[in-house]
Amino acid sequence: MQTTKTHVPSVPPSPTSQPPGPPEDHTVTPLT
Repeated sequence: MQTTKTHVPSVPPSPTSQPPGPPEDHTVTPLT
């Protein structure tokens, strides 16, 4: 129960909020 609960909230919010955040800002900074 502890492994499933920690894997669910730690997987979707981490890869979904981190990958689309830094990569988008990096593309706008050098392009501008």
